[in-house]
Amino acid sequence: MATRIAVTSGYYSQNIGNAFFQLGGRALIERAAPEADVFFVPDSPGNWTLWRKSSGRPRASLDIIQWYDPDLLVLQGPTLRRGFDEMWASTFEELKARGTRVLLLGIGLFRFDSHERSLVRDLADSGLVAGACARDEVTHQVLTDAGIESVSGLDSAFFLPWAYQPNSLDGSPHYVVVNFDRFPEPRISARTDEPSAGLGATSAGYALPDATIMVRPAARVLGRLAGFGHVASYAGQALRRRRTNDSVGPYTIVRTSNRANPPLHRLNYRHPNSFVADEPFSYLDLLANAELVMADRVHSCVAAAAYGRPSWFLGDTPRAGLLDQVNAEPPVDGKLVPKPGLLEERRETQCEWLHQLLSDLAD
Repeated sequence: MATRIAVTSGYYSQNIGNAFFQLGGRALIERAAPEADVFFVPDSPGNWTLWRKSSGRPRASLDIIQWYDPDLLVLQGPTLRRGFDEMWASTFEELKARGTRVLLLGIGLFRFDSHERSLVRDLADSGLVAGACARDEVTHQVLTDAGIESVSGLDSAFFLPWAYQPNSLDGSPHYVVVNFDRFPEPRISARTDEPSAGLGATSAGYALPDATIMVRPAARVLGRLAGFGHVASYAGQALRRRRTNDSVGPYTIVRTSNRANPPLHRLNYRHPNSFVADEPFSYLDLLANAELVMADRVHSCVAAAAYGRPSWFLGDTPRAGLLDQVNAEPPVDGKLVPKPGLLEERRETQCEWLHQLLSDLAD
């Protein structure tokens, strides 16, 4: 069995949600290979916030990963994306010469376009990949078609309970977490009559014990502006001058932002109970104690579901396919409702798969 297993972390974690799958993935490997030396190494600095990923690593950066000389390098998340080859080519070349293999764990494509599919084929031809666990069915099929041994599994953030036990927030009111930092926050209100009444094509609701939370999309022009990329997204959020409510029904609203860096203070702290931090653990405490998590960030919903909390994904991205892996049925309006016992079963199944893979590598 591989004895030195390096798990990439950092850089990507400046979007705090990516720290969730880094933590969960390491915990999974530690359980699957209890005798191995599992440790974090820095991700490619090309993943630094706002860096032009197609330009690869900064020229003067130290590629310290090869100095660790691991037996196995673990990459996770939507890593199979534009810029992947530029960021990792030199590292892979050195590691291949040393006999190091690469494990793709909880892996996904980003845009699911022809460029990314071609990238996967090139990666398969390199002979570096020891195995892959896809976090959604489409990625699994792309990996299989390219000839990479893979299974259809879970995003690594679903393993967060193996990495971190959240603290209780006994002093908090009943609250919902609202996390919209990619697109403008929808209009949020509550109704206390029939939970299913009044839902039309332009609105949707989520029933909680004391009220049904209703959402209606924000102005379309802001959503289009936010869709153009990082800078335009910030501009679209900054232009959102409308007043937002501090509570919905009997629930306090807590607003989080996964864009932990750069710290856009005037934007992030515009509304009461806004929360931003540069570490993931306080986020996990908030998500694990929330009555409901509403987000345009997939990993906010995954983390909530991992700890048994209801979540409602209100975004538009093919990456949301990872939520289907634990749903009792295809999601309705993005609501993540895991089938009882299914998440625990799939965690154990994936751990057994990983243990067998690592054992086979040692033979």
